[in-house]
Amino acid sequence: MANMESNTNSEGVVQETYMERAFRKCQNEPLVPIGALVTTGFLLQGLKAFHRGQTATAQRLMRGRVAAQTFTVLAMAFGAFMGFRPVDRPKNMEEVMERKQKEKEDFAAGKW
Repeated sequence: MANMESNTNSEGVVQETYMERAFRKCQNEPLVPIGALVTTGFLLQGLKAFHRGQTATAQRLMRGRVAAQTFTVLAMAFGAFMGFRPVDRPKNMEEVMERKQKEKEDFAAGKW
């Protein structure tokens, strides 16, 4: 099992830490975490308004939460759709090894 603080596992394969992976994902799809934060904000404000007895405000905020949640799901679907690309299969084992070596070098250089 890989150590979360280490960049390599027992087989010598370079691994990302949890924070590195989260940061990379947020850079690749910035609308998803923004949408999640906006959704959370609407939810918390709506619950606070409901607790205070401001039902009209709470209802409006919950509708905003649904809209923000819809936006977030659509951003995730769009990101997944854009992530699909034709499979570029290697022709032989040498090409597989070359690609793996290039990935290791890119990762070490900070190019994901």
